[in-house]
Amino acid sequence: MSAQLREIERLDEAKVARMVAVAGPLVGQIDDAKWELGDAMLVELPMRERRNYGEGPAVQRYLEAVARACDTSWKRLEKYRWVAAAWPADQRHAGLSWTRHYLTVPLLDRDAVIGLPVADIHDRLAAAGRSAPERPRMQGHHSFANISKAAEAAIQVLGDAELPPEKRVEVALGILVRFFAEAAAA
Repeated sequence: MSAQLREIERLDEAKVARMVAVAGPLVGQIDDAKWELGDAMLVELPMRERRNYGEGPAVQRYLEAVARACDTSWKRLEKYRWVAAAWPADQRHAGLSWTRHYLTVPLLDRDAVIGLPVADIHDRLAAAGRSAPERPRMQGHHSFANISKAAEAAIQVLGDAELPPEKRVEVALGILVRFFAEAAAA
């Protein structure tokens, strides 16, 4: 048994319960605040269609101004805006965290996946050639670099000896289909 497992076994359950009693409601408040911030940013800066390439710099300047005034990061505000746009209020899953919604944004089948355990969501992201999103990209930036990344991810999956050949092809095609579906929607 590892030292970490032995340490976990020695946790004081009463202490954990006290910490959860404090942290639980606060985490809920943090999630609520993220949704409120994202929704507020969307009211003033609605997401535009991907073909509108002028959005990025203008939106970023507004978000930077708000971030400076609020002593935060514009990227944080954009992330909240991005997730709120992907999950409109009437489509959000009550009882599931903002973070779980955030993790599923890159997935085409996000509504079907959101209820899965987080480890399974990470598996789905990996199978699609994606990792957990770090920050949103501004809309409308499908470039040759992005096509190259999708192709590289597909090629990497095709060379993965741990997957059966039919699964490699399925996952690689899924990566490319997703990329082109997103590009076609632009």
